[in-house]
Amino acid sequence: MANNDHNSVEFMIFATMLFNIKNRLFFVILMLMCTSQLKADYVWTQNCLKGYEAVIALDFEAADNYIYKEKRERPENLLSLYIESQMDLIKSFVDEDEVALDGIKIRNEQRIEILKKHKGKSPYQRLCIAEMYIQLAIARARKDEFFGAAHDIRKAFKMLEDNQKAYPNFSPNLRGLGLIHAAIGTIPKTTNG
Repeated sequence: MANNDHNSVEFMIFATMLFNIKNRLFFVILMLMCTSQLKADYVWTQNCLKGYEAVIALDFEAADNYIYKEKRERPENLLSLYIESQMDLIKSFVDEDEVALDGIKIRNEQRIEILKKHKGKSPYQRLCIAEMYIQLAIARARKDEFFGAAHDIRKAFKMLEDNQKAYPNFSPNLRGLGLIHAAIGTIPKTTNG
């Protein structure tokens, strides 16, 4: 009987140790998840600036290298997703790649979800999401998905307006708002009669 008691005690000690390890592991994972969300930021680092310049110069290989380097060195910098999104759209138009347009829709929706998860105090968060919605609208319109494109434009417009109210001196908002206003202004008015 004493042997059974000894085994029971050993089992209880073992079970307690496992429970404590499991709880500690859970706590560590939870803390890592929370701190990674808190550390998210939008910073124009050298990699981001050079990557963006390479996108504009249509040097997609260099842009891809800078984006990769930024993601590796500063995974919390979410501007790399924005620059990558810009590159995807421009590259698909330059290459006239219809399959790439479908990929943009999938990747931008994933990127938008990532950006939405990171609650920050940066005006770039809404700006980047709004511009990704504009890019989605362009990709959808190119594929004759006009209802989806209009819906994306509406989401972008609302997000940019909210961002303008929250950050009235943040001039990059005006680029997206101006683009949407110009696009809406080109739609002909129909008359009955």
